[in-house]
Amino acid sequence: MPYVLRHTFASNALAAGVGTFELARYMGTSVEMIERTYGHLVEGADDAFRSRLDAFAAERTGVEVASAAEADSG
Repeated sequence: MPYVLRHTFASNALAAGVGTFELARYMGTSVEMIERTYGHLVEGADDAFRSRLDAFAAERTGVEVASAAEADSG
């Protein structure tokens, strides 16, 4: 019975913001499997990724990068 709830557990953990590395360790599997199976459930992952890259670029160059939302509205 507990194995049946594995998908639900993983989905809920990702929705709650648990990272894929932490979840993989807890579930006893690889990050690759978590990303392949549940990666589409990581809400806001693409936006967070872009934001981190933009912040890094701004820190390194001193030039702010417009977000996609700002570019669309501007």
